[in-house]
Amino acid sequence: MEAVIEAGPLTTTSEDGYPDDPAKVFRQELSYHLAESTTTALDVGTDSLTYGYAKLQVVQADQQRTGRFLQFFQMLTLMTPSLLGIPLEWYRTDVKAEVQIIDSRGEVIGTYAGRGRSKVRVAMYHGYGQSKAARLADVQGLRLALDQIRPQLDEAADTLRQQLVGTGPIQEVIGGTVGLK
Repeated sequence: MEAVIEAGPLTTTSEDGYPDDPAKVFRQELSYHLAESTTTALDVGTDSLTYGYAKLQVVQADQQRTGRFLQFFQMLTLMTPSLLGIPLEWYRTDVKAEVQIIDSRGEVIGTYAGRGRSKVRVAMYHGYGQSKAARLADVQGLRLALDQIRPQLDEAADTLRQQLVGTGPIQEVIGGTVGLK
Protein backbone atom coordinates (compact mmCIF):
# COMPACT_ATOMS: atom_id res chain seq x y z
CA MET A 1 0.00 0.00 0.00
CA GLU A 2 1.11 3.50 -0.69
CA ALA A 3 0.80 6.14 2.01
CA VAL A 4 -1.00 9.43 1.44
CA ILE A 5 -1.00 12.01 4.26
CA GLU A 6 -3.14 15.06 4.92
CA ALA A 7 -1.85 16.37 8.26
CA GLY A 8 -4.14 19.41 8.18
CA PRO A 9 -4.48 21.00 11.61
CA LEU A 10 -1.60 19.03 13.14
CA THR A 11 1.00 21.04 11.23
CA THR A 12 -0.74 24.40 11.61
CA THR A 13 -1.50 24.29 15.35
CA SER A 14 1.79 22.85 16.54
CA GLU A 15 4.28 25.20 18.17
CA ASP A 16 7.47 23.43 17.14
CA GLY A 17 6.47 20.33 15.18
CA TYR A 18 7.98 19.56 11.81
CA PRO A 19 5.69 19.33 8.78
CA ASP A 20 6.92 15.81 8.00
CA ASP A 21 6.29 14.39 11.50
CA PRO A 22 2.80 12.99 10.67
CA ALA A 23 4.13 11.45 7.45
CA LYS A 24 6.99 9.72 9.27
CA VAL A 25 4.70 8.39 12.00
CA PHE A 26 2.13 7.08 9.51
CA ARG A 27 4.70 5.45 7.21
CA GLN A 28 6.27 3.80 10.25
CA GLU A 29 2.83 2.54 11.33
CA LEU A 30 2.19 1.15 7.84
CA SER A 31 5.52 -0.62 7.60
CA TYR A 32 5.40 -2.13 11.10
CA HIS A 33 1.75 -3.07 11.47
CA LEU A 34 -0.22 -2.98 8.23
CA ALA A 35 2.01 -4.00 5.32
CA GLU A 36 3.31 -7.31 6.64
CA SER A 37 2.82 -10.44 4.57
CA THR A 38 0.81 -12.28 7.20
CA THR A 39 -2.76 -13.42 7.38
CA THR A 40 -3.82 -10.41 9.44
CA ALA A 41 -2.11 -7.64 7.48
CA LEU A 42 -3.41 -5.65 4.52
CA ASP A 43 -0.60 -6.56 2.14
CA VAL A 44 -2.38 -8.58 -0.52
CA GLY A 45 0.56 -10.45 -1.97
CA THR A 46 4.20 -11.21 -1.69
CA ASP A 47 5.09 -9.57 -5.00
CA SER A 48 6.03 -5.93 -5.47
CA LEU A 49 2.65 -4.82 -6.85
CA THR A 50 0.77 -2.12 -4.97
CA TYR A 51 -2.98 -2.62 -4.73
CA GLY A 52 -4.20 0.55 -3.07
CA TYR A 53 -3.58 3.50 -0.84
CA ALA A 54 -3.78 4.13 2.89
CA LYS A 55 -4.69 7.77 3.45
CA LEU A 56 -4.19 9.46 6.82
CA GLN A 57 -6.34 12.51 7.52
CA VAL A 58 -5.85 14.46 10.71
CA VAL A 59 -9.34 15.83 11.26
CA GLN A 60 -8.70 17.73 14.48
CA ALA A 61 -5.63 18.66 16.52
CA ASP A 62 -5.76 20.83 19.63
CA GLN A 63 -2.69 21.66 21.66
CA GLN A 64 -2.75 23.21 25.13
CA ARG A 65 -0.12 24.30 27.59
CA THR A 66 -1.32 23.75 31.13
CA GLY A 67 0.26 24.40 34.48
CA ARG A 68 1.26 28.00 33.83
CA PHE A 69 0.56 28.80 37.48
CA LEU A 70 3.30 26.36 38.45
CA GLN A 71 5.72 28.26 36.23
CA PHE A 72 4.86 31.53 37.98
CA PHE A 73 5.25 29.85 41.37
CA GLN A 74 8.60 28.37 40.29
CA MET A 75 9.90 31.82 39.30
CA LEU A 76 8.84 33.31 42.61
CA THR A 77 10.71 30.62 44.52
CA LEU A 78 13.84 30.77 42.29
CA MET A 79 13.06 27.40 40.68
CA THR A 80 13.46 25.54 43.97
CA PRO A 81 10.36 23.32 43.42
CA SER A 82 11.73 22.15 40.06
CA LEU A 83 14.90 21.02 41.83
CA LEU A 84 12.63 18.84 43.95
CA GLY A 85 10.92 17.34 40.89
CA ILE A 86 7.79 19.47 40.41
CA PRO A 87 7.06 20.00 36.69
CA LEU A 88 7.10 23.45 35.12
CA GLU A 89 4.10 22.80 32.83
CA TRP A 90 2.41 20.20 30.61
CA TYR A 91 1.77 20.10 26.88
CA ARG A 92 -1.44 18.29 25.96
CA THR A 93 -2.45 17.39 22.44
CA ASP A 94 -5.81 15.95 21.40
CA VAL A 95 -5.71 14.43 17.90
CA LYS A 96 -8.60 12.95 15.94
CA ALA A 97 -7.43 11.03 12.87
CA GLU A 98 -8.98 8.93 10.13
CA VAL A 99 -7.38 6.30 7.92
CA GLN A 100 -9.05 5.63 4.60
CA ILE A 101 -8.26 2.56 2.53
CA ILE A 102 -8.56 3.44 -1.16
CA ASP A 103 -8.49 0.95 -4.02
CA SER A 104 -6.61 1.34 -7.30
CA ARG A 105 -9.62 3.08 -8.90
CA GLY A 106 -9.60 5.81 -6.25
CA GLU A 107 -12.71 4.62 -4.42
CA VAL A 108 -12.76 4.61 -0.62
CA ILE A 109 -13.48 1.06 0.58
CA GLY A 110 -13.06 1.69 4.30
CA THR A 111 -12.74 4.56 6.77
CA TYR A 112 -11.48 4.07 10.33
CA ALA A 113 -11.24 6.74 13.05
CA GLY A 114 -9.36 7.10 16.29
CA ARG A 115 -8.61 9.72 18.93
CA GLY A 116 -5.36 10.20 20.80
CA ARG A 117 -4.74 12.35 23.85
CA SER A 118 -1.18 12.91 25.00
CA LYS A 119 0.24 14.65 28.03
CA VAL A 120 3.94 15.55 28.11
CA ARG A 121 5.43 17.14 31.19
CA VAL A 122 8.13 19.78 31.08
CA ALA A 123 10.52 19.47 34.00
CA MET A 124 14.11 20.02 34.93
CA TYR A 125 15.20 16.45 35.74
CA HIS A 126 12.34 14.28 34.53
CA GLY A 127 10.08 14.82 31.59
CA TYR A 128 11.16 16.83 28.56
CA GLY A 129 12.59 20.26 27.81
CA GLN A 130 10.34 23.09 26.76
CA SER A 131 11.80 23.20 23.25
CA LYS A 132 10.82 19.59 22.40
CA ALA A 133 7.68 18.99 24.46
CA ALA A 134 5.13 20.38 21.98
CA ARG A 135 6.47 18.27 19.12
CA LEU A 136 6.56 15.16 21.29
CA ALA A 137 2.97 15.74 22.45
CA ASP A 138 1.82 15.97 18.81
CA VAL A 139 3.61 12.78 17.80
CA GLN A 140 2.35 10.87 20.85
CA GLY A 141 -1.21 12.04 20.22
CA LEU A 142 -1.07 10.83 16.62
CA ARG A 143 0.45 7.49 17.66
CA LEU A 144 -2.31 6.98 20.24
CA ALA A 145 -4.95 7.74 17.59
CA LEU A 146 -3.32 5.21 15.23
CA ASP A 147 -3.27 2.68 18.09
CA GLN A 148 -7.08 2.94 18.21
CA ILE A 149 -7.35 2.54 14.43
CA ARG A 150 -5.09 -0.53 14.20
CA PRO A 151 -7.56 -3.04 15.77
CA GLN A 152 -10.32 -1.79 13.45
CA LEU A 153 -8.08 -2.44 10.45
CA ASP A 154 -7.07 -5.86 11.76
CA GLU A 155 -10.72 -6.82 12.08
CA ALA A 156 -11.52 -5.75 8.51
CA ALA A 157 -8.24 -6.96 6.94
CA ASP A 158 -9.63 -10.01 5.11
CA THR A 159 -12.49 -8.07 3.54
CA LEU A 160 -10.23 -5.18 2.56
CA ARG A 161 -7.66 -7.56 1.09
CA GLN A 162 -10.30 -9.20 -1.12
CA GLN A 163 -11.60 -5.83 -2.31
CA LEU A 164 -8.10 -4.53 -3.06
CA VAL A 165 -7.16 -7.65 -5.04
CA GLY A 166 -10.49 -7.49 -6.88
CA THR A 167 -9.78 -4.03 -8.27
CA GLY A 168 -6.24 -4.91 -9.31
CA PRO A 169 -2.89 -3.20 -8.79
CA ILE A 170 -2.24 0.51 -9.17
CA GLN A 171 -1.40 1.40 -12.75
CA GLU A 172 2.07 2.90 -13.07
CA VAL A 173 2.41 5.73 -15.56
CA ILE A 174 5.62 7.59 -16.37
CA GLY A 175 5.83 10.43 -13.86
CA GLY A 176 3.26 9.12 -11.34
CA THR A 177 0.44 6.73 -10.62
CA VAL A 178 -3.11 6.63 -11.88
CA GLY A 179 -6.12 6.05 -9.69
CA LEU A 180 -6.01 8.40 -6.68
CA LYS A 181 -8.45 11.27 -6.90
